[in-house]
Amino acid sequence: VLEKYVEECPINQTQMIEMILILLFNLEEIPNYKSKPDAKDCEFVLGQFCQEMIQKETYSFSREQFIRKLKAYCTDKLIELEVELVFDILHKNNIIVMRFETYSFRYSYWIFFFAAKRMYHDKEFSKYVLSNQKYANFPEVIDFYTGIDRQRIDAMEILFDDIRNLADK
Repeated sequence: VLEKYVEECPINQTQMIEMILILLFNLEEIPNYKSKPDAKDCEFVLGQFCQEMIQKETYSFSREQFIRKLKAYCTDKLIELEVELVFDILHKNNIIVMRFETYSFRYSYWIFFFAAKRMYHDKEFSKYVLSNQKYANFPEVIDFYTGIDRQRIDAMEILFDDIRNLADK
């Protein structure tokens, strides 16, 4: 990423991960008969997938569950995406790994990154994470969320209010 995007010089981890995903989904190794997944579409549907994981507190899944759910999200939002290829790319690059009989994201920051992207697109999920200090369970989500466009004032206001209230107590 640093070699390919030397002029852009990513300044935060949200931007760095976005660039990593763009590279992964644009590899020349993808067969010509398959359509390359759009990184933004992938972020969107993976955000929905991670939202569900967080809300249900279930962080493992089968390949079939992953594909079925992502296809449903794509159908619902009229997104054309070869979700089998998305799974294969994520698995090949060790973003999704097999643990025992199921799959999971290798590192939790992938879940938090995609969840933050979902928060950006879905105000209800954003309220869910930011309400009742749930964000304390997912501090990385807030870091990714505020790094998306550096305009996530809603998160900062809640953090400042909570810090002020804690200091007053």
